[in-house]
Formats: sequence, C-alpha cells, structure tokens
Amino acid sequence: FVSAREKGRVLGIFNGLDSDLTSYDKRRGMHGIDYKLLEDGVTAEVRFVLGKVIMDTMSAESPCASTDAAAALPRPAADVTDADHRPLSTLFHSGESE
Repeated sequence: FVSAREKGRVLGIFNGLDSDLTSYDKRRGMHGIDYKLLEDGVTAEVRFVLGKVIMDTMSAESPCASTDAAAALPRPAADVTDADHRPLSTLFHSGESE
C-alpha cells in the first residue's frame, strides 16, 4: 500500500526527469550532491541524485561481471571524496532507535 501523499511525492520526482538537463545544470550551479538537502528530502535534490544514478547506470562503462573481476581493477591512490560527506545509506533511517 502506498499513500496518496507518497504517490504524489514520487510522481513529482519523476515528472522533472524528462525536462531539459542542460538548463537544469545551469540553474543548479553545482555538480555535486548536497547531502543536507538530500537528507531533508528536498524533491529537487532527490530528483538530481536519482537522475545521476540513472545516468551512471546507463553510461558506457559496464560494471564488473563479478567481485573477482572488480578486485583485479586498479584502485585509486587516494580518497578524493570530501570527508564531510557521509555514505548515502546513512541518510536513510528505518525509524528504529539504535
């Protein structure tokens, strides 16, 4: 069961995906993910991340066929991510206290 409110929220996210991405990129002013907005559930940021995931999935580079193949790939020399960013999985809570 999906509530009408949640259905409307999800439809709002997907309705923006078919718009002109070039002009959206200029309006946005940044290419990175704003984790605070994502954590707060801001529709525009959720839409941006969802679009990013979809575009990454459709990119020319295919994922490795197995974890063995992934282990054989060269690893980056250093972590180039900003230390302030938490993994996306930590932004979603099950509602249970830890």
